[in-house]
Amino acid sequence: MALYYALEIWWRRLFFPRVQRYRRDGSLCAAYGTVLSAYAITLGWRPWLVGVVWPFVCWNWLMGWAIFEHHTHPDVPWFNDEAAWRAAGAQVACTVHVILPVPFDGLLHFIMQHTAHHLDVTIPLYRLRDAQRLVERSAARLVVYRWTPATFFRHLKICKLYDFERRCWVGFDGRALTSSAPAPPVPSRAH
Repeated sequence: MALYYALEIWWRRLFFPRVQRYRRDGSLCAAYGTVLSAYAITLGWRPWLVGVVWPFVCWNWLMGWAIFEHHTHPDVPWFNDEAAWRAAGAQVACTVHVILPVPFDGLLHFIMQHTAHHLDVTIPLYRLRDAQRLVERSAARLVVYRWTPATFFRHLKICKLYDFERRCWVGFDGRALTSSAPAPPVPSRAH
């Protein structure tokens, strides 16, 4: 997961962007990283590793994990055609509300209330819980589940590759995957 975010976002979009609109962001990030690294290295290799490299690695892992959780679930369809994705109401149907233990939800600024975030990215993080409640009262098809290490590993086991033609998750051998254990119950939407 850390490699996903580091490669797809940092490497392809910020360090070597193909799209013009990312070039300025990439230049700013490169300049900031260079200045920060140059200063930290003047203090020695250990401060550079502890103050620059380690936080960057942790950030990439956390963002990769969050993106996986936001968009990957056995009940979430994926699309390789944007028109079909839009027609499916993907802003609601293809994002997941992950219910975390309360301290972690606050620590992550409630970003796991992700369906509301997708519907309106301008909602401040401190308002996402209220917005998510409204979405869950009005939306017909939502994926909501309570996060545990067991559900995380279950999703890693099932959600390996997505077959767009059969519209299902498949293993590396191409066979459709199903859970060996029943899916955990969806928590009450009144939370």
